[in-house]
Amino acid sequence: MKNIVITGGGGYLAGLLLDHLHACDGYDVTLIGRTPRDDRSMLCADIGVYDPAWTDALAGAHAVIHLAASRGGDAPWADLQHTNVEGTLNVFEAAVRNGVRRVIFASSSRVLDGYMRRGHAPLTPELPPEPSSFYAATKAMGESIGRHYAARHGLSVVCLRIGTCHREDISVNACGPLIRQQKWLSARDFCHGMERAIEAEPVGFALLHLTSRIEDSPWSIEATCDLLGYAPRDGGRPAASALSTRLRRGLERWIARRGRRGNG
Repeated sequence: MKNIVITGGGGYLAGLLLDHLHACDGYDVTLIGRTPRDDRSMLCADIGVYDPAWTDALAGAHAVIHLAASRGGDAPWADLQHTNVEGTLNVFEAAVRNGVRRVIFASSSRVLDGYMRRGHAPLTPELPPEPSSFYAATKAMGESIGRHYAARHGLSVVCLRIGTCHREDISVNACGPLIRQQKWLSARDFCHGMERAIEAEPVGFALLHLTSRIEDSPWSIEATCDLLGYAPRDGGRPAASALSTRLRRGLERWIARRGRRGNG
């Protein structure tokens, strides 16, 4: 059995992954969360405070999946710093001290918000962060912390910039504006991507995007597929994208006709 520790154990994504791993053979899962839940067995702790009461639970873990984060655009900086920065630092430090094989850090597509708002394409993992909120900035910090621990301690680290994956987003066209549709991630593809991040070999440090297969999307997931063996099963064409594509092609045809008339 492979011992897997998941932080943020009370959240929606942790619940998805818990059910998925329980349905697979060979995983023993420990959840760490701040708030107890009646439907889940969980070690309750504040990861913003380094405490053996929770750090010892990482001892000998095959992988730690770090989902815990303070979210929301209006979250005060003190909360973001405590959980997203100090908590992330504590998770990586505890992983090294307890002989963990790999840490999978749940970053966010919001790290590249600045590029998205300017319509930059393609969006590859090599682009330097351009966050537009303190929350996104803390996720970029978490990526840097992971890179440091991989380089300094030889820890295997996979940072996944997760796209739009929410309970109500049952299809690519149900998740709102085009900017969200272009980075839609189904629940099934989220779980598959996380499983591949657990199992893929060899990985020293990897910074990757995790979305479903979306047509005309600027988000590049080729490196995720190549390195982890990720094979998304869901996707589609954004509704707004279909309209914009028709308008663009119509404009191209009009320009071509004008050009032919001018040449004649």
